[in-house]
Amino acid sequence: MACPPGSILNPKTVRCIKLDGRVAQQLIKNGDIADYYAVPPHRPSVYRPLAKTYKAPKALPPPLFYYDSRPKRAPKPARAPAPGPYYYDPHRYTYKAGLKVACPPGSQRNPRTGRCIKLAGKTFKDIYGAPAVDPAAPYYPPVAIPVPRPRAHPYAYPPPEPYLPAAAAVRAKTLRRTSSEEVIRLPVGTATPGPLTDRSNILRWIRHNCDNDRDPLTGMAFSTADMDTLQEVIRLHNGTCTLATPLNDKITAEHRAGQIATMPGDPSTHMTLDDFKALRDTVRRKIPGYKIPARKHQPPPPNWQLYVASDNRSGPEYAAVMFVDVTKIIHTPAGVQYPLESVRIDLGFIPLTIRGGLCSPQTVVELIRRLSEENRLLTPVPGGWSPVAGFPFKKSHWSGPEDEVRERFNRFCRDLTRALSTPI
Repeated sequence: MACPPGSILNPKTVRCIKLDGRVAQQLIKNGDIADYYAVPPHRPSVYRPLAKTYKAPKALPPPLFYYDSRPKRAPKPARAPAPGPYYYDPHRYTYKAGLKVACPPGSQRNPRTGRCIKLAGKTFKDIYGAPAVDPAAPYYPPVAIPVPRPRAHPYAYPPPEPYLPAAAAVRAKTLRRTSSEEVIRLPVGTATPGPLTDRSNILRWIRHNCDNDRDPLTGMAFSTADMDTLQEVIRLHNGTCTLATPLNDKITAEHRAGQIATMPGDPSTHMTLDDFKALRDTVRRKIPGYKIPARKHQPPPPNWQLYVASDNRSGPEYAAVMFVDVTKIIHTPAGVQYPLESVRIDLGFIPLTIRGGLCSPQTVVELIRRLSEENRLLTPVPGGWSPVAGFPFKKSHWSGPEDEVRERFNRFCRDLTRALSTPI
């Protein structure tokens, strides 16, 4: 029977055992197995290190130094020692620096715990049996504090009103409304129709919101007008109040002559769009389909001049388009300057860097100039003029993908050409 390598046959048990095991070594020692099977003693290799080695740790990074450039604060001066066994600090009633601190007025130190207790408190009564009064404390006589009345919940039902006859109840409610409600005062620059209410409230509204007590067009005093006339009262943006029917006749005559409608009693001030809206809303109380009288097509004032150029406000990629008042420009050694108060109508900006469209930027500028010369760039509307062809344009209108901007520019060019060829 052959044993596998590294093992030997045990003559006593006739089994294979490991050659380097304890049983095999004992059999070799007793002489039961030949000595040449003995395992040589283990010897360490000369190349094997005798001691275990460790990898050196990485070097730590250098410390970060922070330099504080702020000025150093001067140290606080030392407190003076307490003058006696007790040191009174009005801001802090505690032990301080090993010295007892006096208790605040109206209190006394508890001999058991060392804390300050109130003279009339429960702890003081438990220790001394009865409350005491500090003789040094000032005496304040009791003050009667009024007890506030409970407010009603915002969602609570109002208390029921006392029963009154029908006529007396209506009279009391009218008197309460007219005596307690405050008339609304309109802010400066507001144009609005008069209120639809009774005569006394309309006259009170006129006294609070109108600068005049007579109609500037007819000379009639508002206090002598009847109820139907008072319902035509209009307050214009400058605080002047007038009647709707005379104002409509005045605007109709001025628009037929091609003039700009002016304020009643002030020919130097033009009516605004809010004034026309207030007139329209007042007249529509009686005539539902009323419209503001149209104005004859007239050119702008002769002192208005078309301005199309690149300046500091537009930049080199755009051109500013506007109408300016030539009587308010400033002549300087560097050239002519157009202040903000000289701008009458701001038409925005047009691009100068678009290529490949239906019109070039120079062609668009020429179309704008021809429209202005033929009095087609501005259309007269109640209260002023309205530009054509989609004006005014902001710079953001000409920003975005190149194809979309070119399409907008082509549409703008077609609108200018259509406005130039359409008969007035």
